[in-house]
Parts: sequence; structure tokens; C-alpha cells
Amino acid sequence: MYVTSVKIDVIILTQKKMNDKKVAFDQIIELFKESFSFVKLYKILLVFGIIFVMFGGTISGVNTGSLNSSNFKSNYNNIKKYDKPILENNKYRNSIVDVAEFIQDNYLIIIPTVCCVALVWLALSTYLRNVSRNVLISAVDLADKKYDMSFKSLWKYGHSHVLKTFALEVIYSIASLILGVLSIPLIFFCGLGIITLIVGSVCLGILLDLSKRYLLIGGKSIEDSIKDAVDLLKNNIVNFILYWVAKFLISIVLAVVSFLMVFLFLFVIIMVVVVFGLFFPLGIVFAIIAAFIVFVLAIMVMSFIMSLIQGPVLAVIEVWKTKYWKLLVSEK
Repeated sequence: MYVTSVKIDVIILTQKKMNDKKVAFDQIIELFKESFSFVKLYKILLVFGIIFVMFGGTISGVNTGSLNSSNFKSNYNNIKKYDKPILENNKYRNSIVDVAEFIQDNYLIIIPTVCCVALVWLALSTYLRNVSRNVLISAVDLADKKYDMSFKSLWKYGHSHVLKTFALEVIYSIASLILGVLSIPLIFFCGLGIITLIVGSVCLGILLDLSKRYLLIGGKSIEDSIKDAVDLLKNNIVNFILYWVAKFLISIVLAVVSFLMVFLFLFVIIMVVVVFGLFFPLGIVFAIIAAFIVFVLAIMVMSFIMSLIQGPVLAVIEVWKTKYWKLLVSEK
């Protein structure tokens, strides 16, 4: 009789766990619907989503510093050397050497200018990315608190927390770097290295999401937000597997869209080659500068198009993450 009672209790407990798992999946779908409706209600969040994607690394590698890297006199002299038609100027055969000489003659200006512009661009993109994401993370909580949901007020809120969220990103970046270094021996000596790196990277990504919400919404310190994020992840492994699967499926859709942009990028390359050929009679340096300007402008246009596509999706995802976090914290 006692054994039968224990078996019944085990069956009931197992069914309860299965029902909880099913409810969690249903809640994921429901939270997505709520998040979509929330962003639809507060359309200003679409702007922050676009800003976040635009400055999230899509065009950070494009450096416009070389456009201003030499003085006017040097440019004029180089252009003047190639003002003859192509067939009449034998120096076109040594165009690569000419470019190298141009860089060598102006490297004291080119290198500092490129470095300064790169640093300014990195700082600006990091700032804009953090401001916009802070807003997207806290939007649900701010709306619940009847916060002014205008662009100016939301920007002020995001700006006020930039240093804290940036510090959190630095900490997790260091942790990710350490994980990569520690995984190298495992990759060489056994197959567990790649698995460790993938699982560790996924966990760090989830922990960063959770830590930012504890930091911004929960009002925790950086140290406490990390500790609470770790505790929440440990106690909700199944829920966060579903959380990651949902994010992964959405990432695949966005990746397909990004892959389609590759064909547009090939068109950009062709256009750059055409521009280079058109300006080549004016001089190799002038042609390179003209082609580079076209390339930079084309990449900026492509990035803007991708931001318009991915920005709204990302806004919904960030709102969904916050709602999911609130649900798990409330049930903790």
C-alpha cells in the first residue's frame, strides 16, 4: 500500500513537471504576442531598435579616416602627375608602387588620422548602442511606472545608465576571452573544447541579458546583478533552453535576410570597380579615393537597410526578454 502511494506521488509529480514545461512553452508564444503589441503601441521603440542595429557593429569596421589623411598640396601633386591619358602615361604600369609611395610620403598624417577616427567611431557606436539597448530593456518597466515615453525622456534614461551597462559588458567580454583561452587546449587534445566554447558562450550571453535587467530594472549593483543572474540561470535550466531555442530560430530568419544582402554587396563591389575605372585616367590615387568614397557610402546605405529590417525585430525581442525575465523572477 505504501509502495503504491509512492508510485502515485511520483506519477503526479512527473505530470506536473511536464505540464509546467508545456505552460512555459505556451507562455513564450504568448509573451511574443504581448511584446509585439507593446512595441506596436509604443512605436518610438522602433527608432531605438534601428539605432541599436545600426551601431551594433554592422558598419563599425568601415573607416572613413583615409578620406582626410593627406594635405591638399600632396593630393594635388599626386593627381597632377596622372593628368595625361592612360595610353600616354607609362607610369600607370607602376600604379601599385605609386600608391605605396603616396602612403609612405604621408604616413605620419594617415596613421594618426585613421587611428583617431577609428577611436571616435568606436566610442560613438558603443555609446549609441548602449543607450538604445538600455531603453529597449527597460521599456516595459518604464511604461508600467507611467514614465514619459517620448524620445527625449527615453534617451535621457538610456544615457544615465550607459557607464554601468558598459562596465557590465566589459566584465563579460573579459570572461568570454578567458573562456576562449581556456578552451584552446581542450580543442587540440579532445573534442570537448568546441562544445565547451559553444555552451559557455551561450551561457555568458544569457547571463549578460539577465544581469542587465537586474542592473537596470532591479536596481542592483553590478556585483549583485551578476550573482542574481547566475542563480536565476541555475534554477531555470529548462526554461532557458527554451529561451535560447526561441532566440536561435529568430536568428536563423535574420541570418537568411542578411545572406540575401550578400548579393547587394557584390553589386557594390562591381560599382566600386566601375567607379575606379572611370576615375583612373585622373590618377591612381584619385581613383582609389573616389572608389573608396563610393564603397563607404554603399556600405552605409546597406547598413541602414539592414537596420530598417532587423531593428523592429530586435525591439520586439528585447521587450520579450524583459517580459520573460519578469515572469521567471516573479515565480522565483
